[in-house]
Amino acid sequence: MDYDYVKEEALNLKKTISRQEANKIALRDLRGATRILWELTDENGKAIWKINLIYQNQKRELKIDALNKNII
Repeated sequence: MDYDYVKEEALNLKKTISRQEANKIALRDLRGATRILWELTDENGKAIWKINLIYQNQKRELKIDALNKNII
């Protein structure tokens, strides 16, 4: 499989929400959860915060759009 270097773009971090803001959004949805891992990724051209949490003794992954703050 060939990688398309022309199509590659960097995430504009000035437009994305911070990790702290992503935490606040995650805890509104999963109150009392313990966050264990954060990752800012690019999925299909969209900046996404992936947050791994422990909630009610289960591992969960929450995705948040890093531009519009919506939970995916």
